[in-house]
Amino acid sequence: MKEKSIKPIKNSVKNSLVSQRKQVVKTGNPVATSPVEVLSGKEKRLANLTPWKPGQSGNPNGRPKKITDALNHVVTKKRARNMANAIVAQAEEGNVMAFQEVANRIEGKIPQSISGEDGGPLEIAIITHNIGSPKP
Repeated sequence: MKEKSIKPIKNSVKNSLVSQRKQVVKTGNPVATSPVEVLSGKEKRLANLTPWKPGQSGNPNGRPKKITDALNHVVTKKRARNMANAIVAQAEEGNVMAFQEVANRIEGKIPQSISGEDGGPLEIAIITHNIGSPKP
């Protein structure tokens, strides 16, 4: 995406104001009372833009984590311990999903590799179709 510079907008505002002054001198009727009235909606938005300073973030807190924030307010250390004990108890009773969750939390999830036949590299074929026939 091409970044737009503020300088051309400032120059266009300046040129517009100069032409307005000339018109006021000629006719005696003011065209606009302030430079903001001269700008279109897009020019108004772009006139106030300033680039970020080096090392400055546009979103310092990052994307909000709604579910995590909600759980942090509800789940206390005691409740978290009770939930962990419940999952371990279910795993001990033979619940495979509970066992898998406990194992993934303790040892980490096992990565799944993607490979082709006989463990070799994966082959990717790109197929294109032309629709219709070319006209002579």
